[in-house]
Amino acid sequence: MALVNLKKITLFALLLVSCSFKQGLVVNNAEDAYKYFVSSEYLNEVWKGQCVFDLNDSSRLMKLVTLEKKDGKAMMSCIDGPMLEPFNETDLLPIWSFCNEEKSNYNGFADYVWNAAHTPGTLFIHLGEAIPEGQGSVIYVLIQHCHDWDNVNCTKPEMWDSCNITESGPIRSAAYSVLDAETGKIYW
Repeated sequence: MALVNLKKITLFALLLVSCSFKQGLVVNNAEDAYKYFVSSEYLNEVWKGQCVFDLNDSSRLMKLVTLEKKDGKAMMSCIDGPMLEPFNETDLLPIWSFCNEEKSNYNGFADYVWNAAHTPGTLFIHLGEAIPEGQGSVIYVLIQHCHDWDNVNCTKPEMWDSCNITESGPIRSAAYSVLDAETGKIYW
């Protein structure tokens, strides 16, 4: 009887631990976040109004970023998609190349991206609406190929201007979307 009770207590404790892991999150990992993005009716609607390429085309993924904020510091990890390189053919800022699969805050870059997700219209994440300040302890950023610029109409920041390189082909333009893992709300 005591052994049965001990097994029940152990099982209950394991259940509590697994439930408390990332407790309250609608989305728990990058793979689920990507599925959440592409199945969102809202994101599909705004995507179709802005982008040429299909949101559900995973071959158009540039980066999927996971950001967590603990003790006032943001940490990020990234999954590279097949459309990422080379940077002189995209409108992504080159600093994105320092975001890799390890959780890091390369020269404070994770903090910049975290702040950008909470501020509309920044260079790092071009959002019209941002996550309200103080909200979202875990967020995901989808960076996906939206359309191509020709090298005449490209609008890249001056600090990384390969738009005027005549021998360059079309410039891949990225679209950014942010998912608050706690609420499940997507920001465009």
